[in-house]
Amino acid sequence: MAEIIALRTGGNPLWSHIGDYLRVGETGHHQLETLIEEGRLRTNRAIFDANSYRFQKDLARRLKDSGSELTLDPKTAELAAAAKCGGRVAQAPWADGLDTARRFWERLDVVCRSIAEQAVQEGFHRVISPSHFLQRGAGDPWLEIDVEAFKRTRQYLDNLGGRDISLDYSLIISRNDLVDEAVRGALLAGIFDLPFENLFVRISRFGSDASPAQIRRVISALGGFHNLGKGLILDYLGGLTGHAALAFGVASGLARGLGERERFDASDWDKVPRPKSDDDQNGGAAKRVRIFGLDKSLTIPELNALAKAKNGHRLIVCSDRDCCRRGLEGMVADRKAHYATQEGKLIHELESVPDQKRVDHFISHELTMADRTARQIKDLKPVESELQPRKGQTPEQAAQKLSHRLAQWAQRNEKTRTVLENLHHVHEIERSRMPSVHTHPTIRSTKANRYEK
Repeated sequence: MAEIIALRTGGNPLWSHIGDYLRVGETGHHQLETLIEEGRLRTNRAIFDANSYRFQKDLARRLKDSGSELTLDPKTAELAAAAKCGGRVAQAPWADGLDTARRFWERLDVVCRSIAEQAVQEGFHRVISPSHFLQRGAGDPWLEIDVEAFKRTRQYLDNLGGRDISLDYSLIISRNDLVDEAVRGALLAGIFDLPFENLFVRISRFGSDASPAQIRRVISALGGFHNLGKGLILDYLGGLTGHAALAFGVASGLARGLGERERFDASDWDKVPRPKSDDDQNGGAAKRVRIFGLDKSLTIPELNALAKAKNGHRLIVCSDRDCCRRGLEGMVADRKAHYATQEGKLIHELESVPDQKRVDHFISHELTMADRTARQIKDLKPVESELQPRKGQTPEQAAQKLSHRLAQWAQRNEKTRTVLENLHHVHEIERSRMPSVHTHPTIRSTKANRYEK
């Protein structure tokens, strides 16, 4: 039986802040700098990966000068994964090959001290404590190690002049473990007494493309974290899935990139990656553009094929003159700016609604729009000449495949609306919500993206 955890009491405000965290990532920081200078990226919380930070100091300085809160992610979870420990992540200052639980424990003191030293020297406001993917749930040996890592990192921060640097805890678990009440209770018991300020939760095999059933189960499971009395940030999550968690009050904020890092899957982390072929080296992920009314991203050929279809332009192309003044051309050329503007407005709009009205607002606005728009877009006839068929595929087959995916997505959005409306109905009785995220006292504003004039 899971351990029963005492409730941490505290008054619930009528209106709470939303923590909107930008994960800077490993590349593209020069483009982010440009967006900031153009006034098209108004974030006040940014997370930097330890392995990439040395190339991103100018961006960090610019954000800090503008009043943004800077967080350091030590990337220790990736350094303990065979599939992730090489490449760019290996450039983290404390990287030393693939970590096992035993090996990390032996060098724990060195790692924790190094993380604290970088945080103090570079002037970070907060640090995500060293943590790892708990593949075996509450019985995973990493849990005990991560708890000790938190304590030592906190001690070194205090001793090295970083007493004012906040320390957050990162819980990285599978979706199945999250929704298992006994496992979840044991995990909460293991970290309950730690003096962290915010809890980052990264859920494996869950993201912006989650099914309606998955979204409902995760929202219901996250309600069990209220007893911690701490702000909860859903890490590597975005889109309608993340907004639903915010609206239902089971999350205090989201952490993701600009159209990336919106889904997390550690199911293959223990697999050694195969050498890339010449085709893999020359390829790479296709560039994608988010259609916010649809809650889905499309490749540029798919975007063109649908935008040029009969009645496609009004459904596909961004009509926000504050965002894409050049229409389709602007959406493609300034994909990150389009994402930053539209996502920022959605978060700001939701944050402006009193807590007890957020579910109603989310369902009647964003969720209804996604349902209606998806049903309209699925009936478009893609212009075949605009598509780039896969090897062995004809343009006609490519168009049919795209239409089939859009029909499936429309069904997903419709079911998501039905499922979340029902969840709201059965939870009509007032219940507690996650507290606002803890913000460093030196940061002037705790609002999400600042879109007010």
